[in-house]
Amino acid sequence: MFGRPRQSQRSQSRLTLRGHRATALVGAAVLLLLPVGCTELERPEAYSPAPDSTLVIGEAESASAEINDTSSAAEEVEDFVPSVEGYVPQILIAAEPQSMRTAGTVASEIPGVIAELSVARMADDLVGGLVVGQVNGPVVYVQGQGEPEILDDVGAQLLDVGYWGGSPRAFLLVGDNVIDWVQLVSEQEAVSRSRQPHLRLAEGEKVESFSAQADLQVIATSDDNCGTLRFYNRTGTDLNLTLPVEPVCTFPGRPSYGSVALSPDGAAVAFTIVEYRADGSEEATELQVWELTGGQALTPRRIGEGLDRITSLTFDGQRIAFLKESADGSSVTVIDLNNNETPIQVPADSIRSVSFARNPVTALQ
Repeated sequence: MFGRPRQSQRSQSRLTLRGHRATALVGAAVLLLLPVGCTELERPEAYSPAPDSTLVIGEAESASAEINDTSSAAEEVEDFVPSVEGYVPQILIAAEPQSMRTAGTVASEIPGVIAELSVARMADDLVGGLVVGQVNGPVVYVQGQGEPEILDDVGAQLLDVGYWGGSPRAFLLVGDNVIDWVQLVSEQEAVSRSRQPHLRLAEGEKVESFSAQADLQVIATSDDNCGTLRFYNRTGTDLNLTLPVEPVCTFPGRPSYGSVALSPDGAAVAFTIVEYRADGSEEATELQVWELTGGQALTPRRIGEGLDRITSLTFDGQRIAFLKESADGSSVTVIDLNNNETPIQVPADSIRSVSFARNPVTALQ
């Protein structure tokens, strides 16, 4: 049975993933992107993390989208997830020969079930479990030290895990441009998991990077031009956020947006912009962070030079961790909003991805 006991007492200290419906501020929110530069990542004097997102929670629509009576009258649903006071999000590192984790500067091997899996990507479900996408293998759900449950064994790739309607949902990429979601935990008892198509990108588009928080998803795509950065809500509706200044398309066919990651409250987004040489190889990679309801949160910072590739990005609202592949090998670095940069020691042969565990993962204990 796929359900869980209803909590007799809900925590009043909630993670900032909530189920309120968005307002007309959605249409007013814009991202003002700057061209790639070489300035430092600085915390503006007036900056403070937004406590709540008015952009994306609930049945979010853009001001330009048509709103029908049924969707606008949808019943409000509160999302309750555990909140652990003093918890510092751990970084989960998919690596070979064994995956790792760290809350400090040195990563250690993850024991138990995860040690037996060839992990391409991991994402916590916010309620103690972990979803794992394996290299050339199935996507599985780890909820304890027992046998992992197979969510997909026909070639889908794990993208991320979001949370709405009282339930975490795993997003899976099917082929190049179709995304499904799978319900992981439900307040209702059931004999099978719900899986539904979420959205389909246009023909010729591919997903380069994906992040989900609450009921918001952001996707960096590639296409015959230089791709886009788009935001979707829980129904898979494009929010049509306007990007008044787009990155310069220096090499058509190569994506301008590299990696992307939302903050846990869905109120800010971190992403990279890539410039290319005339031969299509990477010239420079820049990190930007934006508050979706209030403009730019941090000034841009160059984190890749020459042939460096930023292949994975994760954002806990205060820190950004990224995986960089360069001529010297792979490395993991953390940058916080005070501009402190910390390298993470990862004693592994190869590193595939990084992600923050937003809540403690009891399945790893």
